[in-house]
Amino acid sequence: MRQRLSATIDQIQRIREILATGIAWIAGMGLFAIFAVNVAQIFQRAFGGGWIWVSDFSRLMFVWVALLGGAAAYGLYDHITVTFVVERAPARLRTACAMVVRLTEIALCVILLIAGTAILSTRMGIDYVQLGVPTGIAYLAVPVFAGLVLLFALTGRLRATPSSPEVDPAVELAATEIETAQRRSREGGGA
Repeated sequence: MRQRLSATIDQIQRIREILATGIAWIAGMGLFAIFAVNVAQIFQRAFGGGWIWVSDFSRLMFVWVALLGGAAAYGLYDHITVTFVVERAPARLRTACAMVVRLTEIALCVILLIAGTAILSTRMGIDYVQLGVPTGIAYLAVPVFAGLVLLFALTGRLRATPSSPEVDPAVELAATEIETAQRRSREGGGA
């Protein structure tokens, strides 16, 4: 039973990694599209031409690139998360603290999902002037981001737990040594 559960968890982690990597590639291609269009715009302007839709396109794409990139980074355990409390907690409380942080992340994703959907429905009636597409397409990135991060939060390992690879033992040892030196310094025992 335990081996079967372990195999299922490993499979979920592989699927999660494939999904997050695919999202990272999509965000990267979006960033390249922003770069390519803006470079082409610079050359067009140099010769007296240019496209009037580039600024709308860039804003639209930037929102998607930023939010998809953030979701992918979270899914790959590369995004900045709230680990300050978890890392400073005594070892026996780290798992509980990590669970509180994860539940907070999940709650924030639910709020973003609900609020993003509400704003999206309002903005679908307002078009970008130059592109002629609804601004809601940009706001669609918010619930998509929230849904992806929620999926990753529900399927991911807790961060900064003793068994988690996110905590480098050398960094943890150095932090412990610094704390010990600071305590000795306060107690008057030197470094």
